[in-house]
Amino acid sequence: MENEEGEWIAETVIKCENLSDAVLEFYIIVNSKIETEGKHIVVAPRKTIRVTVGELLPEEYKDMRNLEGISTSLQVSNTSNIDDAEFRATIEGPFKPEKSEEEFAVMASGKKIIEIHQKSIYYGSAGEKRELLKDPIPEEYKIRKDLYTTLCHTRGRMFSSLMMLDEADKSFEAGHADYYDKIRWFFLLDWAHTLMLTVNAQVPNVEKKLKVERAIKLLETIKLWSKTSTYEKYNNIVAEGMMAFCRCFLGKPEEAKKILTAIDYTPIAIANLHTQDMNSFYDYFGYTIAAAIELKDNELLKKICTMITIGKRDIEKELNAWRCLKITFGYVRQNGKFQLKTLFDIFKENNTNYYPELINFTAFLKLMKRNDEAGMENYFLSK
Repeated sequence: MENEEGEWIAETVIKCENLSDAVLEFYIIVNSKIETEGKHIVVAPRKTIRVTVGELLPEEYKDMRNLEGISTSLQVSNTSNIDDAEFRATIEGPFKPEKSEEEFAVMASGKKIIEIHQKSIYYGSAGEKRELLKDPIPEEYKIRKDLYTTLCHTRGRMFSSLMMLDEADKSFEAGHADYYDKIRWFFLLDWAHTLMLTVNAQVPNVEKKLKVERAIKLLETIKLWSKTSTYEKYNNIVAEGMMAFCRCFLGKPEEAKKILTAIDYTPIAIANLHTQDMNSFYDYFGYTIAAAIELKDNELLKKICTMITIGKRDIEKELNAWRCLKITFGYVRQNGKFQLKTLFDIFKENNTNYYPELINFTAFLKLMKRNDEAGMENYFLSK
């Protein structure tokens, strides 16, 4: 029995009738990138039970918004040795209510505002962003969790891009609880990045360390929320690289190295290079590179560069980590992945004052800023 109209809600009651002497199990299947079965409810011979959709759903889909655009169906299996199984399943309701004209109007205007905000993240000037952010989120959007949480996320990213980090943190905090579970990993990466940017701010070191520790806690949950993502492996890799950077900042290089050496640096498939779902990976993979630079690990940095510099045989033969990194910077720029340069620009602009905890990384950034090719080539050869 298919949920063809998408009208089931968590409270929808299903009447499950076993009309035979067989033992039957009723359950829901969700068809996303893989087929996921929910809880099985056993119905004894000649018995009838009522159960809600929410009780039958797989755990990762308890938030019904995660089912938008995804096929779901009620299934029945015979677990006994009796062949003749007869059953009836009746969807009794309640069902998803139809939207009023007012709700449609709120949805339309909300989506338009979200679209304007998201466009501004990438293409808006600092002045345009500040103009959009000067007013709070309209009250009518707060009753629509999907609109409100998406706006909180988008505004958090905009505040972060302006280095208004406290405002960004508050915006992420406001949208976190009701955000879509299906893409919560994306939200958490952006929030953790905002907290990590505090290392670039002129605030007491105690505050920096507290924010970095909070970032680690968020990043540690990425694996849990990435399970339904097509690019789960890469979400986890970038989260681990960010955690390694945090460990370096907190003076725990051994833990950072343990994290980085456990990562599988198999080169990314060329087909995945330009998919939109990999944007977050490229947004924050620079932290992995930064951690390897802080560790002054020539071999590790070469592996990291080879992973994202696809099909460039010269990088595989290169012995020097700086020359590998130079090839990688050029490669990702040629392929329209400017995020790596953007992150390193942030690092370079702040390195002279704000990184006493990252001695090696600061020294390397100074060489980059002076464009000292010889110094960068020799950097990984000295310990």
